[in-house]
Amino acid sequence: MSESNWVRFTKRTDDPKLAYLEERLDALGIANRRNGHSFHAPILEVPEDKLDAACELLKEQIEIDGKSVRLDDVEDDHPMFQDAYEHALDAHEGIAHMRMRKENG
Repeated sequence: MSESNWVRFTKRTDDPKLAYLEERLDALGIANRRNGHSFHAPILEVPEDKLDAACELLKEQIEIDGKSVRLDDVEDDHPMFQDAYEHALDAHEGIAHMRMRKENG
């Protein structure tokens, strides 16, 4: 995929919610990547032809503390995102460990 095919999906969303969004995008088969940082948080990009589908994820209604809210309106540090964040950290640590083993023979 060429660089011109990627567009910004989020720029103000931080972990652990960002990790949750990445996990959900993966489950939907929508490629995504972190590419740089805004003043507030990492920038998450998706392919241009998948942006509308990715935005539908943010409109999803979920129940939080007995209230129906849009996913986009849930605070970035809400506990519901913690499992996805810890899973992402575990995956990154596993990759780093594999790289170290490869470098050290």
